[in-house]
Amino acid sequence: LVRPALLLGGGVILQVLLGIGAWQANLAGFEEMVGPGFQVATTTAHQAAGAVVLFDGKNLYVGILARDAEPDRVIGRILERDRLIEAREGRTRAAGDDAVLLLLDPFLDRRNAFVFGTNPNGAEHDALITDERESFNTDWRAVWKVAAQRVEGGWSAEFAIPFRSLRYPRDGRPWGFNVYRMQRRKNEESLWSAWSRTLQSRRARPVR
Repeated sequence: LVRPALLLGGGVILQVLLGIGAWQANLAGFEEMVGPGFQVATTTAHQAAGAVVLFDGKNLYVGILARDAEPDRVIGRILERDRLIEAREGRTRAAGDDAVLLLLDPFLDRRNAFVFGTNPNGAEHDALITDERESFNTDWRAVWKVAAQRVEGGWSAEFAIPFRSLRYPRDGRPWGFNVYRMQRRKNEESLWSAWSRTLQSRRARPVR
């Protein structure tokens, strides 16, 4: 399945609130991914989530809304960079907070990916997956921005990732794209596409 990323006529300012400005103009693309799009094993996630993918000449923008029926119980304690993911018992997974991670596979080889993550505090986490290794390379650092906020009915995050921070083909091919969500109080991990028991086996869905 190929979903188009929407080209913007002008830049986007990180607004911390989804539903205004450029995000509001593209809510149709957002709403079609809310609901049963995120999978937990073979069943639908208990809390709906959705995403918008936009771009202009300089940046890739991704907006995430992580719905939660009990927003006061969303967990967000981490403030430091690169603390959202930890290796434990042979697995790489989210640490102690609610979190969302973007997995970008520009060459669509399903073996390598750029990882960008945040929590409700807007803490930054970036890493590389190479050759489907069991651990992330968290020594990699990129220049990018993220803003997050608790909102009515959950929490939202908005990413701005400069294309110059990424390595990608220039022939217009689709990119692999996936979103991982951790709802910590329920220990529920969900993915937009192709559930796996590890983050590394992401099998990213292509998006243009």
